[in-house]
Amino acid sequence: MDTLVEGVIIMDEREQVLLANQAFGRYLDVPVDQLIGKRASAPELKSADTGGSAPELPWVAAMAKRTPVTDCMLELRAANQAIRTFAVNATPVLDARGGLRGALASFDDVTELRQQNGELQRTLTQLEESRQVVEKHNAELRYLASHDPLTGCLNRRAFFDSFGRAFEERQLRESEVLCCAMIDIDHFKGVNDRFGHATGDRVIGFVAETIRRLVAEVGFRRSIRRRGILRRLRFSLLLRGYRRARSRSCGRFAWPRRPVSGSKLKVTVSAGVTQLLSGDVNPSAVPARADGALYSAKAEGRDRVVLWTPELDTAAAERQLRAAQTDLAGPRAGPTRPRPGNRPLSH
Repeated sequence: MDTLVEGVIIMDEREQVLLANQAFGRYLDVPVDQLIGKRASAPELKSADTGGSAPELPWVAAMAKRTPVTDCMLELRAANQAIRTFAVNATPVLDARGGLRGALASFDDVTELRQQNGELQRTLTQLEESRQVVEKHNAELRYLASHDPLTGCLNRRAFFDSFGRAFEERQLRESEVLCCAMIDIDHFKGVNDRFGHATGDRVIGFVAETIRRLVAEVGFRRSIRRRGILRRLRFSLLLRGYRRARSRSCGRFAWPRRPVSGSKLKVTVSAGVTQLLSGDVNPSAVPARADGALYSAKAEGRDRVVLWTPELDTAAAERQLRAAQTDLAGPRAGPTRPRPGNRPLSH
C-alpha cells in the first residue's frame, strides 16, 4: 500500500487500525507504527462542508449499511496543526459468509483543489457583483437618456419610440384603443414670473404626478412625455386600452381643482384628446389631431378638455384663412389728424 498516493487504513469492526500506509502517516505527521491499534476516529476529523463534527464517519456508515460510501469531505488536523481536506471513500470488509470484519478507508488529499475552487468561486462572485454594478449603471444611464430628470416623464425620442411601437401593435390588434392627449399648463409663464422657477418646477412635478394618478384610475396603460419651452409647458400622453368602449374615457379627464402641495397656488390645464382612427397610416397624425384639439381648448377659454372631431379641423382652417386675409389687407387707412403743436401755417 505504500506505493499508493492516497492515504489508506484498514480497521476492524471496532474501528481499531490494523494497517496504515506511509501516505496516511505523512498526512497526520505521525509515524505509521504509532497508528496501529488506535481508533480510526482518534484523529481530529471535521466536516469540510460545515466545519463542525462529521455527523457520521464514512467507514462507520459503510460498516453499518454493508455498502461503500464515497466522496465524503473531511478536514483533518495533523500533529503539526496543519489542516488538510480529504475526499474519503470507505468500503466494508466482509468474510466469505458475509459477516462484517472491518472496513478499508482511503484518503485523497484535495486541499489544493479546494483552495483553487474557493479562489475561483470568490473570483466568480466578484465578477457577478461587478456585472450587477455595471448593469445598474447602464440602467441608470438608459433611464437618464430616456426620461426627463424633473418629472420622470419620457423625453421626446423615448415617447415617440413608444408611440411607434404602440402604433405597430395596434395594427395587429384592431380592437385595442390607442389614444393621445396633449396637455398644457395654463398660464405657466405667469407662474414662473410671479412665483419664481422653483415654484414652477414644483408645479411641473405636481401636474406630472396628477396625470399619472388620474390615468391609473381610468385603467389605461400609459406613456407620458414632458416638453417645455420658455412660455409654456406641455405634456404628451399615450393611452392604451383594450376595449373600444374605453375610448370615451379618454375625454373624461377630470382635473382636480386643488392647490399645489405646500402652496396656495391653484393650477389648471387645457387638454386635447384624440384616438387612432382606422384611416391613420402614419403615427404622427394622432398627436397632430390632439394638438389641434388642445388649441381649441385654449381658444375656448382654457381649463377644459376638448375631444377631437372633424369639425375642429374645419374651424381651425377657417381661423387660419381669416388670419391670412387680415394680414393681406394690412392696416386700415383713416383720416390723419395734425399732432398738437404742428398746426398748419395761416396765410
